[in-house]
This record gives sequence, structure tokens and C-alpha cells, in this order.
Amino acid sequence: MSKLKSLLLSSVGAVAVAAVAIGGTVAYLQDSDSDVNVMTLGNVQIEQIEQERNEAGELVEFSQAKPAYPAVGNIAWDEDGLEVNGTEYKVFDDGLKNVVDKIVTVNNTGKSDAYVRTLVAIEAPDGDPDNLIHLNYNGTDVTSSGNFMIEIDGVDYYVTAYTYKEALAGGKKSAPSLMQVFLDKKTTNEDCAKFGDAWEILVLSQAVQTNGFADAQTALNTAFGEVTDANAAVWFGGAKIPGVVESAIGMNKTTNQNGTFILANNIETAGNAAVTSDARYGYGYEYIIRKGVDYTLDLNGKTVSHKAINKNANHNALTYLFIANNAGTKLTINGEGKVYCHNSEGYTCAIQGKDGTLVTVNGGDYEVDNGIAVWAGAGAHIVINGGSFVNGNATTDHELIYSSGGVIDIYGGFFHNTDGNYTLNVEDRNRATGFINVYGGTYVNFDPSTGGQDPNNIKVADGYKVVSETQANGDVWYTVVAE
Repeated sequence: MSKLKSLLLSSVGAVAVAAVAIGGTVAYLQDSDSDVNVMTLGNVQIEQIEQERNEAGELVEFSQAKPAYPAVGNIAWDEDGLEVNGTEYKVFDDGLKNVVDKIVTVNNTGKSDAYVRTLVAIEAPDGDPDNLIHLNYNGTDVTSSGNFMIEIDGVDYYVTAYTYKEALAGGKKSAPSLMQVFLDKKTTNEDCAKFGDAWEILVLSQAVQTNGFADAQTALNTAFGEVTDANAAVWFGGAKIPGVVESAIGMNKTTNQNGTFILANNIETAGNAAVTSDARYGYGYEYIIRKGVDYTLDLNGKTVSHKAINKNANHNALTYLFIANNAGTKLTINGEGKVYCHNSEGYTCAIQGKDGTLVTVNGGDYEVDNGIAVWAGAGAHIVINGGSFVNGNATTDHELIYSSGGVIDIYGGFFHNTDGNYTLNVEDRNRATGFINVYGGTYVNFDPSTGGQDPNNIKVADGYKVVSETQANGDVWYTVVAE
């Protein structure tokens, strides 16, 4: 008897998307670009939210790259239900195993009341005649419509629209539309093969102001058009299904491609630097994002670790983990997760941009033992919006955030250089072009307003100031805030 395959379900891209790769584990991904996965008119602002329950039964942000398998057990409702935004809704009880939470709601982030609907497009080869795909959706606060097939890039999807019956007030969160997904217990390898390399679920929310309209359907149809196969094909036409990275080899393959890629597993590398011809420096490169590539990696709660031993006879070697290598290259790192770099013989750098590249760091934990967390080479622009950056257990003094001719803009994050060296630093010979501009963040035992070694090149931006707080262990935390 052959082993039954599971599905890898993921979603990111132009629309809030879920793509399922066949044959491994299941991952859901969530697009964070609210300008793309929502559509609004009439001075309305919304964001689409996807959640799941943690082990304690609490609603948390939807995690990605988690396994899902055909259902086992009996279908029955949980007596207690699940509270979402103040109201209880039906969910399957523990007697049905392998159900995946995918709780989709909408947050009205503006001040105007809005009518809202959410569309779900599920890849359905042959229209799913065997009823393998099952959904739990909220039938109390929303009405469903649509229920037709569309084609996107040669792939068939089954579309259902969920329209919220009542207007969503400004500043309020909606009832859920989609709640849970599971695969029928009779799903086989042959069934999975019909999906090809991925099973995709696309989610899109629309909103329009209530003023001037009698009801939700009239308002939404006037603003965006009726829910028809032709219109849905246009609305979902910009969906970009992400790639899934499951190994170090897979990471190397994807770094030459445009697009968003999801880290599905923890990855450990053990690269060794190659020695250059002058026998002075050994340079090792793990993941090189090359010229012209716009590459986004979602850490997805996983860890990329790099443990290298590379030293030649004359100089400690340097190993880069992620490096944006040539002009026009863009590297973005999103999501929670960890990047850990250690080089016991040389030193290491977690992220470097060089030669006219743009690097954006939006989150994650970056820990370097004996190295530099973020390095802007000549002509590079690096933007740090958040994340934790720590240099620990260093045997050689190194800067934590370093410019050698590039510009680094810091808007948020936590920074701690435990070896006592400069948390922020600019290379002496590149002071003419190397700058670090500070708009936010917390710095342990380092006051960015002093500029450290480079008061002319490291500056707290105009309109911002530094406040300090002494911790119980004696450390002083310096936080940059708006004046």
C-alpha cells in the first residue's frame, strides 16, 4: 500500500493567497500587502485578517507551513464553539482530526461605515466532483453567492462570495467568513495528482462606504460589479502564488528568481569560504540574490542557521548568509523567525546589501556570534523596519549594524551588541558616503544620539529624540521616539 500524501498549503502574493504544494506538508500563507488583497472605494480603509487557534485555544495570527492531512474521525460540532470578535461560532470538535483553522475577518481601519464582502477562490480540478474539499464558513452573519468556476493562468477555481449582512462600523472588526478547511478522509494520491504541484486558495475582500446605498449587495455591486465569473477572474487576476523553500538547496535555487518565497522548514547550512587569489581573505556566500532579482523571503516562524568554520593562514575568513549582490537587486525579509550565524574561526554577516541594492528587513530575530547582523556596502540602501538584532558570544569585536559606504535607515527594532563594541558604526574610509539615519528602535547600552564613533554619519533624525531606561540588570535601553 502506498503512503498517502499530504498537501502543502501556502498563501502570499498579489492577493491574500493560499497555495498548497503536493507531497509534503501543508502551509497557509497570508499576504501582508493591504493595498493588494483588499479593494476599497469611498474613503474606506480595511485590512483582511487571517487567524488560527494556538494550543491554548486563543486566536493568533495565521501561521504558515503547517501540515494538513486527510480527515480522520467523525464530523461533529464543538459544544462550546469559538468566540471571534465577541460572538461565538461553530467549529468542528476534536473528534475530527486534521482540520485546519483559517479564520478570515475584516478590520475596518477607517472612520466610515462600510459594506464588506470576501471572495474565496479554491483550485478545483474538474470542479471537485468527488467532494474532497470541505469548508466551514459562518452562515449566520454572511450570505453566500457565486458558486461558479473561473480560470486563472490556466488553472480552474471554484469561487464563492460571502457578503456581510450588516454594515461594518469604522474601527470595528467583522464576523468571520471562512472558518476552517479540511480534506475528505477518502482523498488519495491520485486525487492529489490532479492539483499538479500546488493546491491554491485565494482570498480577497472588498469594501465600499454605506452612504447613499440601501443595502450591502447594491453598494458592492455598484462599486465593483456583480459577483460573476467574468468579474471574479479580473479581481483575482493579479494573484501571485509564492514559492515554497524547504531546504538549503531549494533556497539556493530560488535566490535567482523574482517573487515571494515561504520558508517551510528550518534550514541549516555549513558553508566554507573560498580563498581568494591574494591569499588574504576567504569569502563564503550562501544565498546570493543576483542582479535584477526582486526577492522576498517570508521566515514563517522558521530558522535559517549558518555554522561555518572558514579561516586561511593569513586572515580570518568572512561568510555572508544573505547578500544582495548587484545594482538593481532587491531583497526583502518578512515575518517572524530566526536567522542565526556563527563562525568560530572567522566572522560572519547575516545580511549584506552592496552595489546599488535595496534591502528591507521587516521583522525576525537576527543573532550573530562573532559577526555583523546587517551590513550596507558601497551604494547600498538598507531599511530596517523591525526585528531583533543581537551579537552574542563574540570572540572578536564587530559592529552590529555597519555601513561601509551605504545608507541605513532604521525605523524600528531591538539592537544589542553584547561584545561592547559599537552597535551602529560607519567604516572610516567610507564616511563620505556611509550614513545611518535613526527614526526608531531600542538600543542596549548604546545611545544613537551620540553617533558613537561617527557623530557626523550616525544621526537621530530631526523630529525624534532618545529616551533611556535602566533595566534591573544594569543595562540601559535607549529608545528613539517622536518628539
